[in-house]
Amino acid sequence: MRRYFMNYVTLIHPFEVNINQEQEFLNAWNIVDQYMIEQKGFIKTKLYRSLSDPNAASVSFTNVAVWQSSELFMEAISQERFKLISREVLTFSSGPKLYQVFYQAKAEKY
Repeated sequence: MRRYFMNYVTLIHPFEVNINQEQEFLNAWNIVDQYMIEQKGFIKTKLYRSLSDPNAASVSFTNVAVWQSSELFMEAISQERFKLISREVLTFSSGPKLYQVFYQAKAEKY
């Protein structure tokens, strides 16, 4: 098995949101997202929404963000401004973690 190690790190941050609070979550997430975009070391982010049962009481979101290093990410979240603006979005949090790419595979036709 080939192993591919990249220098950047990926934040994978799941959220569980009551269906009645979806817009509230998205508003809070957008505020934090705008802050993160401005930070040194930020590369990109994607917010995924689960394909859930339309009758479900909650919906899952997962934020996947790429950073140049864990140090720059930690610097961004240690700022007082981040602590203030992230309070609301973190109430939906299911526990973020930083990852590095360990292995990558790709179909030749894509």
